[in-house]
Amino acid sequence: MGDEPCDVVDLGAGTGKLTRVLVALGHRVTAVEPLDEMRAQLQAAVPGVHVVSGSAEEIPLPDGSADVVTCAQSFHWFEHDVALPELARVLRPGGRLALVWNVRDDRDPWTARLSAIIGNETVRDWEDFPAVLEAGLFDPVENSRSERADPLRPVERIESH
Repeated sequence: MGDEPCDVVDLGAGTGKLTRVLVALGHRVTAVEPLDEMRAQLQAAVPGVHVVSGSAEEIPLPDGSADVVTCAQSFHWFEHDVALPELARVLRPGGRLALVWNVRDDRDPWTARLSAIIGNETVRDWEDFPAVLEAGLFDPVENSRSERADPLRPVERIESH
């Protein structure tokens, strides 16, 4: 699974934010999404990608069909006792499970204020991935953190007269 394209299952793909990146990297992607509205947006955003209706608890793919299963911002929605064996089922031997979260950096005062208003999921909620560790289906389990700047700028208030 070095630089070669992989068979990737993007689980809980939503509108396809991660799907777009995976396709752009040259991977063969199957996006799995339970909601009709999200699948429609995903197909419009990533034309030609293979999109199927399904869930983490019932992945409509054959055993051992994926090199990688990705879950971006979706893992906390899954029924872990059912989903984790299902994820392991679709992975080939030596396959990888990638759980991804994006979080805002609340060290910046403006961003902290935004989080106070709209809420913020924090990485520490999933830092140890207890459900994955307890399942005993994935070994070794690694936790990696990276930073990416995607600046948010405050919009000046416009008042009508």
